[in-house]
Amino acid sequence: MGGELRVLEDFLNEAKALAREGKLVEAGRFLRAAETKFPESSEIQFLLGACYAKINRADLARKAWTKSVTLAPANHRARAWLARLDQTDPTTFEVVEESGSGALAGDLDSCWDPTR
Repeated sequence: MGGELRVLEDFLNEAKALAREGKLVEAGRFLRAAETKFPESSEIQFLLGACYAKINRADLARKAWTKSVTLAPANHRARAWLARLDQTDPTTFEVVEESGSGALAGDLDSCWDPTR
């Protein structure tokens, strides 16, 4: 299992690197390929949603973030971005975020951005 986790991390890191280079479509393709190897990865779906959002495909972003939440109900970043799509207040979530990304405090711009 440790080797499989390392492979997943490598996929995620490669997708983030592509996105940071501005290659959002390529990052999305890479993540879609990765999801075939890791269909239960909530993080792949979250990052895929971020890529879709950055290329103005809110419909596909919603689908990916919804799947991310389905796979991991405690994925508050995906919940916050879904709330942003719905123009609702993400601070209404009951769970307090521990990672400090700011998503639940309403600072959605501080969440992971695939272009940074």
